[in-house]
Amino acid sequence: IEVPSIAIIKGSSLNLGADNIATVGDMITYTYTITNTGTEVLTSVTVLEQALSFTGTGTLPVPTYDAGNTAVQGTLQVGESATYTAMYAITQADIDAGFVDNQAMTTGNNPAGTQVSDVSDSSNPADVNETDTPGNNDGDDPTNTPIEVPSIAIVKGSILDLGVDAIATVGDEIT
Repeated sequence: IEVPSIAIIKGSSLNLGADNIATVGDMITYTYTITNTGTEVLTSVTVLEQALSFTGTGTLPVPTYDAGNTAVQGTLQVGESATYTAMYAITQADIDAGFVDNQAMTTGNNPAGTQVSDVSDSSNPADVNETDTPGNNDGDDPTNTPIEVPSIAIVKGSILDLGVDAIATVGDEIT
């Protein structure tokens, strides 16, 4: 029995630039690996970001086919994989939120025209949205890209040593 099936794994990485600080315009690169997991050739293979799961406040990323693939664009042989990429420039609202979540969907058609699809699972290690094993396509979890903003905090306290007389006098020490 011929069975069409497709899978998508999506990862992300944030490039903070030379200053290594999250600033407006820093770029998130998304990488999508699409695999024909069925027993039939798939054609009309597409990858689209899902607007409803996108928490970014800028323009929805648009996945494009990686021309360096050995796969033919839009066609996946049985067991074959193809890679797509997209870029997203972070906004101040994204920095304030501390993350961007999003998810993609891939579709393809078998020779009879039956469409198959899959929603992406994240390949990011320690992804806060992950419900299964990252990168194993065993869940359909949005990809989380944390945007960490450097911060520092200090806590200060003091104690006044009044000495043996228990009266504040010149020379008593504050620690």
